[in-house]
Amino acid sequence: MKKITAILLCIILTTALCACGQKETENNAPVSDNGETTEGQDKEEPEETEETDEQSGTEKEDYSFAVIVPTTGNEYFQGEIDALQATMDEYGYPLNVISYDMNADKQVSSVENLVTMNVDAALVFPMDKESIDSACKTAMDGGVKIISGGIELDNMDALYNTDQKEAGNTIAGMACDYIKETYGDESVEVAMLINTSNSNMVTRCDAMKETLEKECPNAVLVKEIEAVDTETGMNAAENVIQANPDVKVFICVNDTVALGVVEAYKAANISDIAVFGSDGTSEGIKKIANGDSLKGTIAFGSLTLGDYLLKLAKGEEVEELISPPIIRITEENVADYVTE
Repeated sequence: MKKITAILLCIILTTALCACGQKETENNAPVSDNGETTEGQDKEEPEETEETDEQSGTEKEDYSFAVIVPTTGNEYFQGEIDALQATMDEYGYPLNVISYDMNADKQVSSVENLVTMNVDAALVFPMDKESIDSACKTAMDGGVKIISGGIELDNMDALYNTDQKEAGNTIAGMACDYIKETYGDESVEVAMLINTSNSNMVTRCDAMKETLEKECPNAVLVKEIEAVDTETGMNAAENVIQANPDVKVFICVNDTVALGVVEAYKAANISDIAVFGSDGTSEGIKKIANGDSLKGTIAFGSLTLGDYLLKLAKGEEVEELISPPIIRITEENVADYVTE
């Protein structure tokens, strides 16, 4: 498009210059079409037009960016904000941080307002596809580039998402390694805390079950319980302690519910339990480092999302799926990930 615009401008300018050259007399006085001189007559001033960065070929320098999150009171989302802020500070670009506070209507208006805020590119973490897709279309029609975090949309430039199948395989894989090393071929009862509230978590949990069945034929899955936070994780573990006292391993969808399991078994004064989670939270990593019953978690390697946003703002192409690498964290390497 830039090349076409530049060619058209060149044609217009060349035509205008040639016309001027053809209608000048030897004394350089302009003449009209009937051959009379027009020197001294009033001349129309050409209308001034504002030249855009795209037309002039210069690179825009005043980019503006945004990140829209469900809440800022969550360690994961705050980590994403901090990482983006660090990148934008380095480049000298403003970052608008917007929380829609788990409110669907506020989520929609936050995305639609990106146009009036003159935002060039934004990272958006949707609640769900249905409530936000049309708002993203409105923003994109207004020139905003969109990276969707976690949920694939019809209207987006790129998807930032974990490979949930790989995540589930890795969580259960750590548990299987522990079972093999600790119990060999002995039959072992296992409980699993799952979350089926959205398609991403369903994919992760299905992979957890598949890997356990494939890699640990001696593992017996005696309980699957829905859990979404530390409290429901603790309640689930308390039920297992009463109903299935022989469970030796918990495989959990994330660290938040895994920490509830750890606390429930600690309160019951039971140490013969191994728990595995996900998301590499600072509290989870501390538990592993301290030798608690949380034996492993997975973290997601760093991606400089700010660079992807900047590329989109400049009109450059990025891959359709932006996926961070998955890192296993166990007692063997936890020292590399502990923060003060």
